[in-house]
Amino acid sequence: MKKIENINVTLETAYSSAYALCWTKGNERYHIWLDRETKKAGLAIYKNPSLDVKYKEAGYFAVRVLSVEAKQNKKDFAVALSFAERNNLFNNAEAEIKSEIASEHVRHMQAVRQRQLEKAGPMLYAAMWQIENIPLYRADEAQTIARQAIQEADKA
Repeated sequence: MKKIENINVTLETAYSSAYALCWTKGNERYHIWLDRETKKAGLAIYKNPSLDVKYKEAGYFAVRVLSVEAKQNKKDFAVALSFAERNNLFNNAEAEIKSEIASEHVRHMQAVRQRQLEKAGPMLYAAMWQIENIPLYRADEAQTIARQAIQEADKA
């Protein structure tokens, strides 16, 4: 009998309403959708060929929709679900999505800051030029110009 392996849980996006509980059995891949709030399973298990088998090659088949109520399918699903719950795979999927969101936020903020700097560049250069031409005994005026330039850059 083939053993259930490679059990994992994924969320496609932060807005996904369902988890995908996935596993392999032999060379075949399986997944079932579970409601994100209740973890209630859908009515079907989806069976796919191995990733090693290309379209129309020997061993390829279109996605098969299997009843979750069939005896062996119910057993396989129970094993995969039990493993996922014992190993916190649902929590891990949530944490992974939160991490992706945080990373995306950081990338977005970096891009926003870069655009601000690109817009502010000419203003900052002009301010530096003014400051460079102010005698040292008027350092307070240079500080004022620098502060104004930074405030203008932040508005840009």
